[in-house]
Amino acid sequence: MTLEKRYCGAADLDAFAAFFAEHWGAEHILAHDREFACWQMSPARSTLFGDAALAGIGYWDADRLVGFIGAMPMDFNLDGRVVPGMWLCNLLAAPEYLDHGLGLKLMTAVHAVPAAVIGAVGINLRVIPMYRAMRYMTADRVPRHVRVLDSAGFASLVDGCHWRTLSDGAQKSLSVPGLMVNDVVALDDNWDDFWREFSARGYVGTHRDAAFFAWRYAHHPRLRYQLAVVRKIDGAVVGAAVWREEQVRASDIRVLRLIELLASDDGACRALLQHVESWGRARGAVMIDHYSTQPPVGALHACGWFDESAAADDVLPCLFQPLVRQSRDMNYAVRVMARAGSVHAGAAERLLVVKSDGDQDRPN
Repeated sequence: MTLEKRYCGAADLDAFAAFFAEHWGAEHILAHDREFACWQMSPARSTLFGDAALAGIGYWDADRLVGFIGAMPMDFNLDGRVVPGMWLCNLLAAPEYLDHGLGLKLMTAVHAVPAAVIGAVGINLRVIPMYRAMRYMTADRVPRHVRVLDSAGFASLVDGCHWRTLSDGAQKSLSVPGLMVNDVVALDDNWDDFWREFSARGYVGTHRDAAFFAWRYAHHPRLRYQLAVVRKIDGAVVGAAVWREEQVRASDIRVLRLIELLASDDGACRALLQHVESWGRARGAVMIDHYSTQPPVGALHACGWFDESAAADDVLPCLFQPLVRQSRDMNYAVRVMARAGSVHAGAAERLLVVKSDGDQDRPN
């Protein structure tokens, strides 16, 4: 057996889809939606993968694809300095090749790509030891905060009652004078001005400039996201939020997933949170959730949110396509490579990770 390692070209897209259909199921989005696959793993946003059709590495046995690890090329921002990186996704190997170490081969192959930062979210627990052995910093949980908008509707989703104390005892939203929040279709140069200043103050994570928001949210091929910015009276941008509405499959219940919440201070955070809440109430949503490794806890609590971990043994569903009545923490791993150059101490520990849409959130 001789395995060949190479990028996937345009002629390989049918083999790629067939590989995922065989080993992950024909209903998986990568098995039947070529447009989505090419959007998610588009090498056009980076120079890391040359003229490949998909950003990622495949292993081939003759003309058969037997292993693949995907990558979303992504600039990272380290305290204001922009470096090339990637978020890993969709690690998959044909079972009969696992005894040949194909899983490890795939994971180590990405280290040859000249990325300065490599990260992964929602990792199979069996693979976590490999990440740790390869000097990734790993964390077991991205904190999740929840805002209940409709107690009766939320109760129909949840096993338990301890959340009621947290929700009913929540402080009412506080007014935030001197700020204006507006829905927008896209972010512009005013956002980039804010972002340069914001990211230079100890930020580590995906480079969330206007171009990133356009690709990741405004131009998403399958999901519809909402964007809003908060400004001072003089028009200066001081924050932004991104969220999407999700209808529980086989139900008329709606939830909101707050994805991005970036602001200069707690006042701007509260203004954005109140805006998203008003939007959700108008749509009849029963709850909002937000995953973040750097949550603005003060603003969230002031606006009636609670940390999921404070709900004792209550089971708060986190998947709705279909509804799964079980709690599941979202883990992650990150490695800042030597080629990143010098970075401030603890950079990996300061990484901002949020939950956007994963395999079980998307329309499969």
